[in-house]
Amino acid sequence: CGLFELDSFKASGFPSIASISGITIPIRTNFNVTQKNKIFNNVTVKTILADICASAGIELVYEASDYPIEETEQAGQTDMAFAFSLCQEHGLAMKLYNSKLVVYDQTDYEKKDAAYTIDKAEMENYSYSCMKSQIYDGVEIQYTNPESDDTLTYSYQVPGSQGKRTLYINEQVDSYRDDEIKAKSRLLENIRSSVSISFRVKGDPKHMAARNINITGLGKASGKYFIDSVTHSKNAKSIYTCTIKAHPCVTHTSFYESAQTPQQETLSGTIYTVKIGDCLWSIARDFYGNGAKYALIFNANRDIIENPSLIYPGQVLTIPPE
Repeated sequence: CGLFELDSFKASGFPSIASISGITIPIRTNFNVTQKNKIFNNVTVKTILADICASAGIELVYEASDYPIEETEQAGQTDMAFAFSLCQEHGLAMKLYNSKLVVYDQTDYEKKDAAYTIDKAEMENYSYSCMKSQIYDGVEIQYTNPESDDTLTYSYQVPGSQGKRTLYINEQVDSYRDDEIKAKSRLLENIRSSVSISFRVKGDPKHMAARNINITGLGKASGKYFIDSVTHSKNAKSIYTCTIKAHPCVTHTSFYESAQTPQQETLSGTIYTVKIGDCLWSIARDFYGNGAKYALIFNANRDIIENPSLIYPGQVLTIPPE
């Protein structure tokens, strides 16, 4: 189960009984206590989370794409609350485990094969909920900058759907890419929360959050589910059970295109499509053997790059000769 910090201790008698509770949150720091006000400029999600983890004395395990952020504000939030909201805005899941802050792309996890199967006959009880009236199949986000009057609009429809139920969002964004990320994150959050199941089964350590399972025997409700949480319990008679909460896996929406446009040679240089994890320094290092020459690429692409620290997957850049 990992490392826990002792949170409370209670003793009573007679007979003498001790009750001990522990949590995975680092309680010797201000991680979930002190509300802070801080502005971040020209950073990424990963660098912000790394800074938060360093302050809390815990390790960051980051298993997702790193999203650039022009500007964001931690306004009266604790580090834990701010980290959670930051992940939520970018379609990322966050767990505290064994002195680690684990961040992962939930869609990528839900694409994995099911670890095992649980049949209705194995359940001691179950509760299934499907709220179709609250499920959207499309999203549109629009934001008008009050200073420039520029309006950014992004629309997305779930593949194969009719797009008749659209979730409309008016929220501050910095770019078209930011539009896409926030819109899809809100849509996925809506879909995943609209259908759920909880049930109790015989205890087994294999049951753990962030795993996929197959559920059978429930008719149309059967299928592949993602485990949101597991509560392991043992009663006074030493009967060990697990209560599992899960939702159907949602894999139709990604935040990036995996297929990359091939490089092309032109008279003015090489055409290169930015992929996940790229920055101008790494691209310059790959093409020129020296990352410090990134300014050559920046100057040749000023029409599409406003800030040399911010480039995005899918952008097509011209790589000029040295």
